[in-house]
Amino acid sequence: MKAPSQRMLDVLIAGRGPVGLALAIALDRAGLSVALVGPSPVAPKPLTSHDWDPRVYALSSSTLALLNELHVWDLVDLDRVAPVYAMKVFSDAGADAQSVDFSAYSAGLDALAQIIEHRNLTQALERALRFRDIRVVESGVGGGDIEVFPGHAEWRAEPTSAEPLRARLLIGADGARSRVRAAMGLDGSRHEYDQHAVVANFLGEHSHLDTARQWFGDDGVLALLPLPLDEQRRGRVSLVWSVSGERAAELMALTAEGLAVTVSNAVHGQFGRFEPLSSAQCLPLMRLSARALVASRVALVGDAGHVIHPMAGQGMNLGFGDVATLARVLGQREAERDCGEITLLRRYARARAEPVLAMTLATDGLYRMFYQAPAQIAPLRNLAFRALNQLAFAKRWMVTQAAGATP
Repeated sequence: MKAPSQRMLDVLIAGRGPVGLALAIALDRAGLSVALVGPSPVAPKPLTSHDWDPRVYALSSSTLALLNELHVWDLVDLDRVAPVYAMKVFSDAGADAQSVDFSAYSAGLDALAQIIEHRNLTQALERALRFRDIRVVESGVGGGDIEVFPGHAEWRAEPTSAEPLRARLLIGADGARSRVRAAMGLDGSRHEYDQHAVVANFLGEHSHLDTARQWFGDDGVLALLPLPLDEQRRGRVSLVWSVSGERAAELMALTAEGLAVTVSNAVHGQFGRFEPLSSAQCLPLMRLSARALVASRVALVGDAGHVIHPMAGQGMNLGFGDVATLARVLGQREAERDCGEITLLRRYARARAEPVLAMTLATDGLYRMFYQAPAQIAPLRNLAFRALNQLAFAKRWMVTQAAGATP
């Protein structure tokens, strides 16, 4: 931790997750003075071929461009990253379900996404942070006092007797339960889905062929994302199974081996027998939209501003989109502009409004179509999947939108 200084900072970022770390690096590169508040990360441990983080992200091409620009991707353990060259989305869990097939080649992309573990990404960001002139305050972000004045914001981190940190702009990157969002009166709409995500990793007998697969079944949304193949070319995969709370409890009650059998049966043995590579975790799902992304001297990024259903795998990409946009707005501001001016911050909010709303409506709409619509329309969904799979231009547009590329 760098020596404390009570000088006025340009930016104070609350939250030390991937989005907060990336934003701190981006704003330091843009020439702003930055402090980052968050608890000290758990000491890294060696990553082994039998130890895989169940939390993974599907990073889009636009996110990869940002991480390359910040010189973070060079610090990632690439042996633990897997490309997604194709994706198959099934209309239901039946063996003869209709599918929509997406291809990076057809869309003119190097890959649809890169699958990376949370731990791998976070460790790379933490290493990159050490090369920057960023003050790091190792403190929790769930407490402390926040005050906003006409010319600056203050955060008195725990313990409350400490001297407050002062900055022209306070940024909440502190997650779905954001202290900054609540303190600034920016809480908006929140909807708890009647689903939980069960996540775990497995080793299959067969290769996944660098293809992500997703099934929309009566038992929820089951996705298998490719992880790096092992030495025998067997496919490691990461499970994200969004199911009802009752079904999630049943799955979590299984042994690791029992869950592996259940997942293999659910996908009709496409990968052969599964062996567990991690313990399972269970995460509640919700949709959240802040009342506004900005206020006087305050901005929100990532899950502090918006949370969506994980079925499209775009939550982290939306957060990194916030980072790229806010860094550009602040870095390109007029010389006389204070970085915390509300008129400047509104440029960021306007730029993010459309992509965030579009992804929120898309994921929420899919959830409602598959799990709240009458059962009688199921045959229509199958017809829609069959028709969409014939529309190459429509599929290319969907892929490039998700990738952050230009169609």
